[in-house]
Amino acid sequence: MGYKASVTESAERDIDEILSYLAVKLANPKAAGDFATSLEEKYRELASYPLMFERSCDARHAQKGYHRFMLGSYIVLYTVNEVQQEVIIARAFYGRRNYEKYI
Repeated sequence: MGYKASVTESAERDIDEILSYLAVKLANPKAAGDFATSLEEKYRELASYPLMFERSCDARHAQKGYHRFMLGSYIVLYTVNEVQQEVIIARAFYGRRNYEKYI
């Protein structure tokens, strides 16, 4: 059986901000839709292969068990709870943002 994917409130806010930025600020609803579709695809992949992405490059995050993947210009951080078979999407950031301080 696959892992369940869940999203923290912080990650939900991050994702909403990204989608709003793409759709409203950049006036590109297609890019927002593509981002949402790609993110859902990653959730499905993680349900089958939760450790498929590397640990975070930041030593402090890696020590806490964070993994990361890129989605276009964005970085998504997640952890894996192997006991409960759950992938927890923790945060999502623009790749050039100094996101290390927010975790």
